[in-house]
Amino acid sequence: MQTRKQREAAKSAKKSPVMQVAPEHQPLLDEVYDAVQSVRRRTAAEAFEVGYHFSRAKVVLPEKMLGRWISTTCGYTPRQGRNYIAIHEHLAEYRERLEAAAVMPTVMFVLASAEPEKIEEVLRVIEGGEHLTVAQVKHLVKGDKTPAQEKQADVGGMAVLRRAAEAKLKADIALFGTLTKQALKEVEAAAEKISKGKNVAKNGLAAKIEDQCRQASDLLLSAIAPMHSSFNERGNLSSGEGEGSATWRKAQRLLYRLGDSPRWPGRTEFPAWLVNDVLPMLRSSCMGNRCVRGRSFRHARMMHLSMRPHPRMPRLPQTVRARPVRCRR
Repeated sequence: MQTRKQREAAKSAKKSPVMQVAPEHQPLLDEVYDAVQSVRRRTAAEAFEVGYHFSRAKVVLPEKMLGRWISTTCGYTPRQGRNYIAIHEHLAEYRERLEAAAVMPTVMFVLASAEPEKIEEVLRVIEGGEHLTVAQVKHLVKGDKTPAQEKQADVGGMAVLRRAAEAKLKADIALFGTLTKQALKEVEAAAEKISKGKNVAKNGLAAKIEDQCRQASDLLLSAIAPMHSSFNERGNLSSGEGEGSATWRKAQRLLYRLGDSPRWPGRTEFPAWLVNDVLPMLRSSCMGNRCVRGRSFRHARMMHLSMRPHPRMPRLPQTVRARPVRCRR
């Protein structure tokens, strides 16, 4: 049986040896330590800052000693240190977009090990307005199957067909939301220019939203329109008119028109159509009726009331400008 002194001696023997750092490197490591301790590491910009300083220490310390120094001196685990260094080394070209989108460092840890095309895919989703969790980003980057998909047997039956249809509808709705939010962002920017009396180039706006609106129209038609027999020799089924809510039927038709820029109104009618019809529809599709009847729709109306006269943009009809907007309680 060991005595107390023997146990303490054995315990002290297991402690990691004191690191021997070259005297010429110590000022740099002290500077890195002070800089890292002053950063909270909660934002994308701060994550890049921590990664930059750890990469400076990486230059003068061997790999094994670097992890030990990060854990014993800076209070980070070696794995966290490697993650922050990877952010600095692999995501530098995406820094402005990551900071503008306020991406969390935990999400950036996953992106730092992803391929460029996967990083672009995730950034497009985030910039479209979607809030992605770490698990969702891992799924997009690595394409991991969910446990339900892995265990699902390749069998027939109506129950399996129903589950497959529900999974498809869920994915289509998620994609529809991403596409409409991307279009809404561009239309809001165009409406802001209109409110200041500036011109909005139709071709430039079409290049930004035409494809998204065309795809969103197809997804929405697939979700709300039943299949019926069409007038053809083979009797194939085709999508009919959208059923259910009149709001969604109107949204589908307007999205279809947005996906075909030659069918947009002329130069004189275009600003009023964009703010009075397109903007409320996209906001309603993304955020529900509360946006149409609430502050956002009133804001869209007020944008027209405050417009300065412009030689290429006529004033709105009196019926549009003077109609009161009531909110349901």
